[in-house]
Amino acid sequence: MKPNKFKGRFSKCYASAIEFMLKYKTSLLIAYLVSSVILFFVQFSIFENWDMLTRILGGNFLLHNGFYFEPARALLESLIMGLLAFPFGVYAVYAFIVVGVALFALAIYRFSSAFSIDPLLLLFVFLNPLFIEFFASNGSEMFVIPFLMLAIAEIKNKSYLSGLFFALAFVSKYYALFFLPLLIFVFFGEHILSAIKKLIANIAIFIAALTPFFLYNLFVYGNVLYTFALAYLNFGVEEGPAPYFVFTGLVELSIPVALLLVVFLLHRKGMFSVPRKRFMDIAMLAIATLIGVYVYNDTGYLLLFGTNAYRYFMPAFAFSLLLAALFIDKTDLPWLAVFSTISLVLVAIVLSTSYTAAYQGNAAAQSAVAYFQSVYGTTNCTVYSNNWVPLDYYGLPASAPPAYSLTQYNGTPIVSFGTYNTSFQLLFNSGNIYIYGGNYCKFHKIQLSFLSSYNAYLLHTGQSTIPNDPCLWLFGMSPNVPALNGICSYFTTVLS
Repeated sequence: MKPNKFKGRFSKCYASAIEFMLKYKTSLLIAYLVSSVILFFVQFSIFENWDMLTRILGGNFLLHNGFYFEPARALLESLIMGLLAFPFGVYAVYAFIVVGVALFALAIYRFSSAFSIDPLLLLFVFLNPLFIEFFASNGSEMFVIPFLMLAIAEIKNKSYLSGLFFALAFVSKYYALFFLPLLIFVFFGEHILSAIKKLIANIAIFIAALTPFFLYNLFVYGNVLYTFALAYLNFGVEEGPAPYFVFTGLVELSIPVALLLVVFLLHRKGMFSVPRKRFMDIAMLAIATLIGVYVYNDTGYLLLFGTNAYRYFMPAFAFSLLLAALFIDKTDLPWLAVFSTISLVLVAIVLSTSYTAAYQGNAAAQSAVAYFQSVYGTTNCTVYSNNWVPLDYYGLPASAPPAYSLTQYNGTPIVSFGTYNTSFQLLFNSGNIYIYGGNYCKFHKIQLSFLSSYNAYLLHTGQSTIPNDPCLWLFGMSPNVPALNGICSYFTTVLS
């Protein structure tokens, strides 16, 4: 076949593919939703991943008399899980996944409408190996990324809803607060007085939307900022940013860079016209990407200890993909569809090859609960464990083990998966399950804040401990702003 003839046939097939996808766009979008839900169902059934389990436990604690809770975690997702448990019971996690996927679809629709990008094209941009793999293996950003997308879309639409979506993003993941300065973009293309009005209204809506969470903190902990401040203490003071910029995980940027490179090769002339036409759009998403990189580096301390790097790079990666999408048009749909299909296949392979290891991990937790019951005759007993969340999920109340020997240790059993480096006596052993400590066995609820472990570390190193004062955590340490600390303390006293 002659080259020109082949080129002509390829061009005709390519054009037909574009026409087909645009014609059946709605069906393809529905297929995406259904396949995403199935993918996440399978993922959770296989992995029962840590973050999702903590949401289930948190929801049970808030609304169903559960026994395990982490106050430093953002409240919204646990609240949603707890509410869904009323109609769906133990299947609430699957309803949670459906809600998350539907929210992501809404964010795709609203964002594509605001920025004049075809929604199918935007979906194909997100359907890449790294984005899918992370959503499939963890899903902890399932709510915050869509809420941030919706907030930015509403800024673009010059509406009053940005503050609401920023608030919802904030109580999904507290790092979303760093994206609030994007509200400054309401001033572009708007009369100054109208922009000021919208800025004030969005900030007021942001605060109003958080009022239920302020009241929860006030009634439960005696301080309207308690859980927010505790999260700051855990990640801002106790752990802090990395001592150097963390490059682990930046490989994710290769995806949007590769997309832009392909688009440049296909549409060189059109590429140069985009910045002139969409300068403010590019500026907003570029700044959002840079904020995401800052968030990533600010949590970099965690990465030094092997925590999943990609989890903390998700915001930067998502907004860099949206930035790349500004340069792509409908003529790119076919090759993006092929790219996304390959991505789905790769994720399916990853899930299938990980099944055995995940099953063994789940089986080990269930075996540990059964073994503990056989030894102590009950699971109505709170223990320490290095795998505490799965134990809690399977019915044995557990907390993270103490970092240092406690002078007031009362013999609480330590259930360890593998040998545990401790001076406490080994009591029982079965396979890879070891039980150390004493025979003390008593049930109590757990609110794991890590404040006690941090104070234990301070005592161990001869430093002064931190008082249980959220105002001090936020404004009296790092940074130290006496005026704000005083205002916070004053309102705490008045409200109490």
